[in-house]
Amino acid sequence: MADGMSVQFRQQNWWLFRHAPVTETTLYGQLDIEADLPSNDVFKEIAAILPPQFRLISSDLRRCRQTAEKIAEYHPTKTDITQT
Repeated sequence: MADGMSVQFRQQNWWLFRHAPVTETTLYGQLDIEADLPSNDVFKEIAAILPPQFRLISSDLRRCRQTAEKIAEYHPTKTDITQT
């Protein structure tokens, strides 16, 4: 910069996951329905690819919370979930 100050940038990576499948066969939009949680192996695989320190953010819809909770359950750091 012209005034002698430097700017520091920090790289951030985002991993976006859609909620687990649901049993509802119609458009469910904002309906607060439960997820049809697949085998725990799926969540173990997802947790394994996430970095040691990460922030887990979830919608407040039940299917999203359930998915986030399963990912957090199998991650070694047992991260907290921020709900939006």
